[in-house]
Amino acid sequence: MIVRFWAVSRHQSSLRETLNKVIERKQGADPGEFPITLGREKKVGRRPGWAKAYSRNGFYGVVNYEWNPRARILECQAQSRGRSRCDGLVGEFVSVLLSLPGHPVKSIHIEAE
Repeated sequence: MIVRFWAVSRHQSSLRETLNKVIERKQGADPGEFPITLGREKKVGRRPGWAKAYSRNGFYGVVNYEWNPRARILECQAQSRGRSRCDGLVGEFVSVLLSLPGHPVKSIHIEAE
């Protein structure tokens, strides 16, 4: 299953960078308190692109996300294998987005395939 969603930012600064910093800072926190972990941020030698986040609470799948600076939109795609649903993972990720310091998220649009 694939779910695409977009988070529109209130600010010019990168939601991706802000999110990555918060996830890295909270890596050691209890999974109930902070539900996602950063998988890969970027490869050395490549321009910044997609980052990956995984659930720490047992939800299957991955959320890939990339910042579009011109549109001020964080483009996200949640994927799971087979018949697994990624609603729990998307819920955790959106929860973290909405709790970012400074409340930079203006709106979120979710589209399931």
